[in-house]
Formats: sequence, structure tokens, C-alpha cells
Amino acid sequence: MASWKVLVVLAVALAACAGESSAPAPRVLIEGTDRTVDVSIKEFEFHLDTTEFIRGETVGFHIVNEGLVSHEFRLTTDAALSEFMALLPTVADVALAQQAFDETTTVYKLKPGEILDVAVPIDQADPYTVLVCLIPGHFEAGMQEELFPLP
Repeated sequence: MASWKVLVVLAVALAACAGESSAPAPRVLIEGTDRTVDVSIKEFEFHLDTTEFIRGETVGFHIVNEGLVSHEFRLTTDAALSEFMALLPTVADVALAQQAFDETTTVYKLKPGEILDVAVPIDQADPYTVLVCLIPGHFEAGMQEELFPLP
């Protein structure tokens, strides 16, 4: 008799779950963009819907910092990042080098729990090829994601 009651409870639970939709919420196109890419950031990683981008398109990034600390969403090229990293051990004023690098990249800083929607044009000639967080210790902990520009 007890097993019959368990089966009834399970059947009711399954019926309740069947009414819920497991489909993801429809993606909202960020104004002025060709498409939207969802990005979640946490210690110490990025998660993107896709890492492939078409040269010349404008991508909307819906960025959510799900981490417990602040993070950067910084788009740059491999060449610019390599040049900046090579400069760091020799530069006397790291803050000035960081400021100069900030001017050549697309960078957004997000506090824990912050959500940001941004439109980013993907350059035809020199598209972004890497996403990084350069807050001290974050890059070293693995906060980087390779991006793949398509023709």
C-alpha cells in the first residue's frame, strides 16, 4: 500500500514538472547590434555562447558578473596583449602602461552581481582575438578566452 502512495506522489510531481517550460528565455537583441552573445564571468573564467565573430558585425554582449569579486571584460588582439605583457617587467610606472593599454582596448569593469549590455563593433582589418581580465592575479589564474574572427 505504501508503494502505491509513492507512485501517486511521483506521478503528481512529474505532471507538475511537465507544465514547466525547459526552453531558454528568448534572447533580446541589444540595440544597434547584429546579434547578442551572453557572457557570464566568475572566478576565474569566462563563459560565452560563442567565441566566433564575423568581421564587420556589431556584437551585443550581455555580460553578467556572477563572481564574488570585480572582473574586467577586456577585448583586445593577441599582438596588443603580447606587447603590453612584454612591456610590464621593464616599465617603471605600471599604472601609466595600464592606462595606455586601456586606450587601445575595449574594457568594461563589472562589480559582483553587475549586469552590462554593450555593443561592440568587430573590426574588419584587426579584429579582437582575445578576451581577458587583467585585474592583478586574474589573468594569471586563467581569465582569458581565445576569440575566432571569421572572414
